Amino acid sequence: MSRLISNLASRWQSISIVIWTLGLTALVWGLVSLYGIFNQERNDAVSEILSRHKTLEQYAFQALTQSLQQQLAFANVNLRHVLRDPLKSNENILYLEKDKQLLPRPAVYKSSHNQENNAQKLYQELIAVEPVDLTADNLSPWGERRILLSNFKLAVESNDASEIRWAFREISEQRARTQLSSDKDIPYMLAVLEYLITFSNPDKTLVQNIIRNGSIIDQELGNYGLQRSLIAQRNLFTKQEFEYLRDMIVTISKKFAIPYDDFLHQSQLENQLLAIKVNDITSPAFILNNHWYVERQDSENILGVAIDINSIISNIDLTMKTIGLLEPKDSLKYALQNKEVIAVGDVELSVMSKSLQARLQSVEKRFWIKTILLFASALLVVSIAVLVTIIQYRKQRYLALKSDFIATVSHELKTPLASVRLLSETLARKTKEFDPAKDYPERIIKTIDGMSLLVDNILSFNRLNKGAWQLKKSPVYVEEVIAELKKEFSQYTHLPVNIEMENLNDVELNADQELVKILFRNLVNNACKYNEQDSINISISGERDPQLRIYFKDNGVGINKQNWDTVFNEFSRFVESKDKSISGTGLGLAICKKIMQLHKGNIGITNSSDKGTTFKLTFAVT
Repeated sequence: MSRLISNLASRWQSISIVIWTLGLTALVWGLVSLYGIFNQERNDAVSEILSRHKTLEQYAFQALTQSLQQQLAFANVNLRHVLRDPLKSNENILYLEKDKQLLPRPAVYKSSHNQENNAQKLYQELIAVEPVDLTADNLSPWGERRILLSNFKLAVESNDASEIRWAFREISEQRARTQLSSDKDIPYMLAVLEYLITFSNPDKTLVQNIIRNGSIIDQELGNYGLQRSLIAQRNLFTKQEFEYLRDMIVTISKKFAIPYDDFLHQSQLENQLLAIKVNDITSPAFILNNHWYVERQDSENILGVAIDINSIISNIDLTMKTIGLLEPKDSLKYALQNKEVIAVGDVELSVMSKSLQARLQSVEKRFWIKTILLFASALLVVSIAVLVTIIQYRKQRYLALKSDFIATVSHELKTPLASVRLLSETLARKTKEFDPAKDYPERIIKTIDGMSLLVDNILSFNRLNKGAWQLKKSPVYVEEVIAELKKEFSQYTHLPVNIEMENLNDVELNADQELVKILFRNLVNNACKYNEQDSINISISGERDPQLRIYFKDNGVGINKQNWDTVFNEFSRFVESKDKSISGTGLGLAICKKIMQLHKGNIGITNSSDKGTTFKLTFAVT
């Protein structure tokens, strides 16, 4: 009956274990599935928020593009009118034709190697032309023009209105027939006006046509008066000539109440030639520090408009807030590189939305609350399972020990009692002449010897750091040290190591030879470890002035300048390399520094870049 009950208990225990295992497996599967659901919910919510954020940025970019194109279209509408009329404002339109800047009209003057005002000289010569009735046969255009001026002066002095009109008409017809360069035509017409004003009482309309509007014939030829001609042909005059003619035109304009403010404004503008070529523009772009937005019209022309990018972005920001796309606390930011030409597509527009950021934080917060609760539940389940397992194990172990103990006590109790007695008697006899504890120190020493190989490198630094290294100075030749160490260099890297030495012949140091070896061993080891080239190139050179300086140059990955001082501290590693698995304790350069200090010298970095690092070792004069 007792055995039957025992069998039933054992069977029930096995069934309980199976049930617990299946239940635990199902619970773990459920927790993992629930975590997957939480994570998917988080990812979906984040994707929806990021998608809205991306949509807002795309909308802002499209609004920016549309605003720029609208401004350019408005400039295109006014382009021909502005090109035709030099008095129209042109500072906000950029137009290049075959790499020639037409707008804004550049303030380019004819170069002059002397201060002579040729325009003034020509004007004075024309004023001095004698009023004589002459004929013009087979003369040059300028000679014919001078004869017509002489005839005009004669008509003015005759004070005959019909003669004056006839003489002026001949001048106008000759100007229409044969156009002269503006550097002659403008002084000529000013001389005509001056003589007419001085010796006659000309009609205001006539003067206004000459100064500002041009006659009907002039307008048909594209000549709209001296004001426009002077602005359009600025490059034919030196700056001194231009200002002289401008002042004369302004004086006449004031006298006859002819508008001149726009002429004076355009004459005072100092627009520069812009450093841009047609081939520089391949797509809609910002140029010249983002001051202009330009598009290529065809293979030879560029049209642009002056813009205020900050104002445009502010207007887009306001519009998006007005229509509800952005919250009042949201903002629209942009980033433009400081380059001569920036494609519009490279503009980085970003929406700084606190509401979207708050939603992201809320999603993350809910996810982590659920995850923490989930893992807390999982931990609780695991804890319960472990406790049950421990209880079951202890119970089984207790039962097994109890059974074994009873069997052992019942069968083996007499035997150990006899053995203990026999051993006690034997120990009493043996200890009379026994000398204890002789081999303990030796075993301890052997144990320490087994560990000493693991800490040799740290002990070396420790000795240097504590000043426990006793220098054994002797004459040391750097070339010989490097030659001895060359046999070890193959241990540091699988790449070929090339070492060049310069000005080191017979360079002798009064130093500890072993420390000098450790010094160069660490420098070469670093050059090999922190290197991403196909070969290790090391250059060692020396100079004495009067101290001995040795320059150790490698072709490694380099050290950031901000870390040049701290890289010599113990356990410091600041070298940035693509290979993040490089082993090291950060003691190599610290050991080098200690060695140099022990020899009353110093070590430092003189240059470092991605092409290598140069160390300078300065030894004290002995």
